[in-house]
Formats: sequence, structure tokens, C-alpha cells
Amino acid sequence: MTSPKTTTAPVGVCVWDIPRYAHYMVSYPQYVHEILGHAGLCYESVAPADLLARLPHLRLLLTIGECEPPAALREQLAAWVERGGAWLSVGGVCGLASLFGVQVEPAAYRLYGFASNLGEGYLRTDTVQHPILGHITLPLHYFNGISVLPAGGQVLASVLNAHQRPTPRAALVENSAGRGRVFVVEHGVAGLSGPDQSRRIPAARDSTRDHLARISGRAGGTI
Repeated sequence: MTSPKTTTAPVGVCVWDIPRYAHYMVSYPQYVHEILGHAGLCYESVAPADLLARLPHLRLLLTIGECEPPAALREQLAAWVERGGAWLSVGGVCGLASLFGVQVEPAAYRLYGFASNLGEGYLRTDTVQHPILGHITLPLHYFNGISVLPAGGQVLASVLNAHQRPTPRAALVENSAGRGRVFVVEHGVAGLSGPDQSRRIPAARDSTRDHLARISGRAGGTI
């Protein structure tokens, strides 16, 4: 009797076991599977406990949420990126802020965990031209996320406060390390809204495959 084959894909999606102190940064993290499934993207769902073993087989890694991975996993993630991997992190820096080229803004009060909550605001993309942002024409209204400041990475989208005034915070940052590339999106998966969402969400959904391909391509690979 033969054992069933394991289906693998070059794209891995890992939803962290988000600790209680970080729950306010990412709402409904499992929603990412509905988004990617609707886009028809072939990917492998990777449990946090299996990520260390699966990492060498991935070209692009998408993680959701904030956590503090074990030191061995953090070291392997950094080494994997330097060897040419592409990592897109949503709502967290995973103990590797310097790899992402950002600095976590500390919380004003210890009660609220280790980082400030972005709260309500707008993601503005009109300052930088980038292929993964071409479909965004208006500031995106978001709620919650991890607050970071740029620290060496390229800011692709900035943060406007709830009154659409500029802030020093970054909403989307790209950074390179060795032959690889990393992106960090500071708001949560389900934290975006905006004018005329009936047309904007399908447009973003339908371009998910192209965006991930561009991220992987900029790191020297294809999906």
C-alpha cells in the first residue's frame, strides 16, 4: 500500500499563533485563505510548527500576524531570505524588524503589548511608483495594525492619520537582504476599506496572483 503524496507549492502561507498581547494588530487572520482561494492561487498552508522544515522548499512566504518565533526559526528565516527567498509579512515583524528595514514604535502603555496600534487611518501610495501598487488610486481606509517607523527600508506606502494628515509611520515597506527581498504590510488582513469597495476589492483580489509573482520576481525567482 502506497502512502498518499504530499502536495507542495512554491508559495507558502503561515498564519502565526498570535499571542494575546498582539491580537489587536490583526483581525480575522484566517481570512487570507479565502482571499487567495478566490484568486485561484496555488499555495501551501504551512503550520507555524512546520515552517522550519518547509522553508527550504518555498520561494515565497506569506505570514499573517505578529509573534516572536524561536531563535532558530528567526535565524533560518533571515538566511532563507539572503539566499533568494521572498517574504511578505502582514501585520507583524516577527522579531526581525531590522531585516524588514523598520523600527517598531513602542506602545505608550505596557497594557497594550510591545507595539503601538495603528488604530484608524489611511494608506497613501501616491509618493512612490511600484508595480504591486498600480491598482490603488485612492488612499485606503484601514483599522488597526502594528505601528512602525522606517529604518533603512524603502517606504512604498505611508500612513495618514484618521484626519488624512501625514505621519512619520510607514504602511508598506520593501527591503532587500542578500539575494532576497522582504515586504511588511502594517495593517491587518481584514483591516482595509475604502470608497466604492464593490469595484476596488474585486480588482485587488483579481490581481493577487500578479502581485505575488512580482514580489517573487524581484527576489530573483518565479512562482
